[in-house]
Amino acid sequence: MNKNLNILVLPMDDRPCTYNFPFQLGQMYGANIIMPDKNLLGNLERVADPQQLEKWILDNSNNLDGIIISSDSLAYGGLIPSRRNYQSFDNIAQNFKIIKLLKDKNKDIPIYVCSTILRISNSNENQEEKQYWKEYGQLIYNYSYLIHKNYLINEGDYDQYDSQKIINKQFVDPKITEIRNIIPDEIIQDYIDGRFKNFRLNKLLLKLVKEKYIDFLSICADDSSQYGFNVIEKNIFNKIVENNPSIKDKVLIYPGTDEAVSCLMARMINKYNDFIPKFYPIYSDLSKSGNIITMYEGIPLNSTLKSQIKAIGGKLVNSVSESDISIYLHTSEKNQEDQYLNSIYQKPTIQASESSINDELNYFINNQSQNIALADVAFANGGDNNFINSLSKVYDLKKLMTYSAWNTAGNSIGTALAHSSIRFLAKNNDNNSSLDNKHFEFLFERFFDDWLYQGFTRLKFIEENGFPLDQKQLVDLSDYTKEVCQDFINNNLKNDQIKSIDITSISFPWKRPFEIEIKCKLTPH
Repeated sequence: MNKNLNILVLPMDDRPCTYNFPFQLGQMYGANIIMPDKNLLGNLERVADPQQLEKWILDNSNNLDGIIISSDSLAYGGLIPSRRNYQSFDNIAQNFKIIKLLKDKNKDIPIYVCSTILRISNSNENQEEKQYWKEYGQLIYNYSYLIHKNYLINEGDYDQYDSQKIINKQFVDPKITEIRNIIPDEIIQDYIDGRFKNFRLNKLLLKLVKEKYIDFLSICADDSSQYGFNVIEKNIFNKIVENNPSIKDKVLIYPGTDEAVSCLMARMINKYNDFIPKFYPIYSDLSKSGNIITMYEGIPLNSTLKSQIKAIGGKLVNSVSESDISIYLHTSEKNQEDQYLNSIYQKPTIQASESSINDELNYFINNQSQNIALADVAFANGGDNNFINSLSKVYDLKKLMTYSAWNTAGNSIGTALAHSSIRFLAKNNDNNSSLDNKHFEFLFERFFDDWLYQGFTRLKFIEENGFPLDQKQLVDLSDYTKEVCQDFINNNLKNDQIKSIDITSISFPWKRPFEIEIKCKLTPH
């Protein structure tokens, strides 16, 4: 193992999942991860300066073994700013000259880039969108959905995906005409202009792959559904890749976003070791075998798994004996629900029966292997408290290679695969106890955040206090979460090797309950 592996990372923003995760995963291998200070990055309110980020990259570009770049940071100043952007496309494209400079400086350094297809939120919630989304967001979503479903799919001609045609075309369908007449001209013009700038940027990135400036490109579809402008764009990009065989193995287009940099971190480390991690999938519901359609992604769970395995440079195998890692996917009995949104709208979430949980516990115990990763994807936005709490009583959770249960199924699965593959390498290549500590700290933080916070304390607190939460309530929620986590530590995590686990901080970096940052410190005996 090369302890001096130097990887420069430009994340998409300063959230724990996009900033801390790839940093911790790289450290878990023993690599030196070079990242900008958080105050240089974008967030919910702040737009990063792409020129400052470019300078930071150049200032830190010596003696590198790999580079990972979020195009949303380099182009727009962050993921949220990418949805509110007013720059010209020429200005955006200028920001990517640095990729050519970096490659010309050293052709042997792999450059991995992750980009996003601009999402279309199916609501009027505008906290992460432009102001007009509050009034017209749902209408724009419906407009996009109906145009795709009724015209472009049937005609099979994506050449007509042109900004002015979409704005000006008279549609026969009265529903589309009715929606178009409600949305003011200046708003639809602004939305389509922004959409097509991002569309052109992704085509530019594909061109840079073809020209061998980018070694691997992930184009992620954020919050996707079955139809819409974003799905049209995904299909167009897939066609470009199909028509250019030389880039087929260098581009992956799939549902995801927030986990993408972590997956590229794992891919780079795996590639550096000439390691192709082999995963055997175990689905908790054998009758569905991964065929359930997960929320926000619009594809079956098994397709999400395949894409995420490709993202980290791994492969699926057909038996435990062939595998390096078994990935256990805990799914719901019925369709996936978003338990966070259900709590906000005071809507009950369907829970599995006690007998069903007991059956699954027996199934899990009987199918466990030496290296097992647990992706808890029964719900969007948090772990299945009933299942994981029951599992903790019959199984030592510290044996897991990973636990992941945050946001979408793709986010959870991608993180689980990245963590477990890096852990496999570190465990088999090195006896450094400090790397063990970094693994366990990340694993325990996933229990605290993904399960105990997202799957329990946040839901219970909102149920009792309502929503939204003010800053005083966030402090109370933080205290409550720390108390629950400490109780879990005392009852489940200490052993002969672990002297203490201290929760060093809990914070809400975007001043809202959706994201939490829980940091812990492990002290071995």
